[in-house]
Amino acid sequence: MQKMKALFVLMVTIPMMTFAAEKVAYVEIGPIITGSEAAMARGKQLVEQADYVALTARLEGLQADLKAMQEEASKALGWSDEQNADFAKKFEYTKADFQLEGKKLQAEQKQIQQTIVTEFQGKALAAVDEVAKSEGITMVVRSESLIWGNPEVDITAKVLDLLNKKAP
Repeated sequence: MQKMKALFVLMVTIPMMTFAAEKVAYVEIGPIITGSEAAMARGKQLVEQADYVALTARLEGLQADLKAMQEEASKALGWSDEQNADFAKKFEYTKADFQLEGKKLQAEQKQIQQTIVTEFQGKALAAVDEVAKSEGITMVVRSESLIWGNPEVDITAKVLDLLNKKAP
């Protein structure tokens, strides 16, 4: 029985001792991908494209139209039933157009974000690898996987700095 207990203790402590000898760090990959200077410049370039600018302008115009219509309705005390119905119809159409343009803008923003992730994820992971190797880190985990992590082993800032230094 004593031999079994000793064997059990060895089986439990040897892996723990091996793990304790490993150097582990964590990283927030999202801010590295989207927060690099190159990624921010690319995002700015994408939102300055004519289609995106036009969509934003249409949305802002519809928002202004809705606000003006609300102001107009607040002053329209003497309208006939027909005028009220026509106004309500026009307002609902403008509101529907605004909602549709808003959904289009959200889709464009999602596409821009996906483009940035696609373009910069490989570079971010390579920078993580380089920092880990230079600091003798044997394992890097995503911060999203942690319940708690000592901020001293967070290499996010180091990776982001490296990525910004390597940017063209």
